[in-house]
Amino acid sequence: MQTYDSYKDSGEQWLGQIPSHWEIKRGKAVFSENKHKNKLLKENTILSLSYGNIILKDNKDEGLVPENYDTYQVVEPNYIIVRCTDLQNDKVSLRTAISNYHGIITSAYLGLVPNSLALPRYLHYYLRAWDNCKELYRYGSGLRQSLSWNDFKYLNVVLPPLDEQEQMAAHLDEQTAKIDEAIAQQQKMIDLLQERKQIIINNAVTRGLNPSVPMKDSGVDWIGQIPAHWTIEPFGRHFSFGRGLPITKADLTDDGIAVVSYGQVHAKNNIGTTMSPSLVRYVPASFLETNPQSLLQLNDFVFADTSEDIAGSGNCAFNDYPDKIFAGYHSIIARPIDLIIPKYYAYLFRSVNWKSQIQSLVNGVKVYSIGRAILKRSMILFPSREEQLAITDYLDKATEKIDIAISRYQEEIILLQERKQIIINEVVTGKIKV
Repeated sequence: MQTYDSYKDSGEQWLGQIPSHWEIKRGKAVFSENKHKNKLLKENTILSLSYGNIILKDNKDEGLVPENYDTYQVVEPNYIIVRCTDLQNDKVSLRTAISNYHGIITSAYLGLVPNSLALPRYLHYYLRAWDNCKELYRYGSGLRQSLSWNDFKYLNVVLPPLDEQEQMAAHLDEQTAKIDEAIAQQQKMIDLLQERKQIIINNAVTRGLNPSVPMKDSGVDWIGQIPAHWTIEPFGRHFSFGRGLPITKADLTDDGIAVVSYGQVHAKNNIGTTMSPSLVRYVPASFLETNPQSLLQLNDFVFADTSEDIAGSGNCAFNDYPDKIFAGYHSIIARPIDLIIPKYYAYLFRSVNWKSQIQSLVNGVKVYSIGRAILKRSMILFPSREEQLAITDYLDKATEKIDIAISRYQEEIILLQERKQIIINEVVTGKIKV
C-alpha cells in the first residue's frame, strides 16, 4: 500500500491528515446549485434516488407523485443529487448519488453542478465518503433537520490535482464495481431463498401438510383448491379493528414507548411473523394517557392503510413484542377475537395468494388505500385449530433454516458494504495513494 510523502492537518475531524499538496476549497468554489426547473413540462424522464444511485423510475404514475412535474429540477449526467431532509429520522440511508442520466427529479433534493475544478466522479466519491461518515448530520437545522445550498456552499472540499482526481476516480470505479458485483451475487442467493420460503409458506397455509387429503374447489380465484374439510370465512368475523396513533414523524423520539408505523410495516426487514426490534421507533410516554386505544396487545396485527405500490398492499406486522408497543401513523390494528391461532394467520397474510386478494380490492392509482372495509370483506382460510397449530410449527421450523441462511448472506453484504466504504474513505482522504 503506497502513501504520500508528506501530510498536513485538514482542519476537519472526519478527514484528519491529508496530503500536503492537496487544496481545500469551499463548496461554492467547486459546484453550484442546480436551479434548472422543468418549466413548460419539456422533460418527462423521471429519475429517483434509491440506495445511493440515481435510477430511472419505471412507472411515473405509481407511488406519491405531484399533480405535474413543472417544479421538478432538470438533471444532466454528472450532476450530484443530495437528499437533504428528515435527518433526524434516517441516519442509515445513503443520501448522495451521481446521475448518469438526463431527466428530472424532485426539487426536494439538492442538485449540485460540478465545475472545472473537480472531476464529477471524484466529487461523487468525496461526498459519498462524507455521507458514509455521517458528518452531514451535524449541519442539519430546522424542525425537520434539513440541509440546504447555504450549508453546502460553505462545505470544505478537498481537491487533489485533476490528474490525481482522475486516477482516484478510475481506481474507485474499478474497486467498487467488483464489490457491487459480489453484493449482487449475495443478493441473488437471498432472492432465491426468499422465493423458496414464499413457496413453502404458500403451499402450507393454503393446502395444509397432508398431500393425500381430499381437495375441493374453493370457488375463490385467489385460493384455488383447498382441503375438503377446510372452510372459507370473512376476515371481519374473526378480527376486531382499531386505529394507530394520530401522529407524524415529528412526534418520534429517541426513547419512550415503542411504536410501529406505516414505514416499518413496509420495511424489507419486516418478515411479518415476528416484531423485530429493528422495526421499533419511539413516542413520548404521554400517549399512554391520551391514546391508550392505539396500544397493541400480544398477537395483534398492524396493517399499513396505504401503499405507494400495488405490491405493498396488504403488508402487515405481527405483534409478539415483549414490551408495550403502539400502532403508529397510517396503520390499522386487527385483533383476533376467537380461538384462532394468530401465528398461522401471520403466515397466511404473508402468502402470495392471500395478498393477491387484497391487491384486487384496493382503491387508488397513485397511492393505494387499504381501509377496514377491504379487510373486513376479504376472506380467510379456516383449517381446524389443530391443523393451524401443526402448520405453524412446521413453518416455524422450515422458515427458521431459510432465515438463518438469508442472514448469513445479509451479513456478508454488510461486510462488503463496509469494505466499500473503507476503500472510498481511504482514497479520497489520502490515506492510501493510487
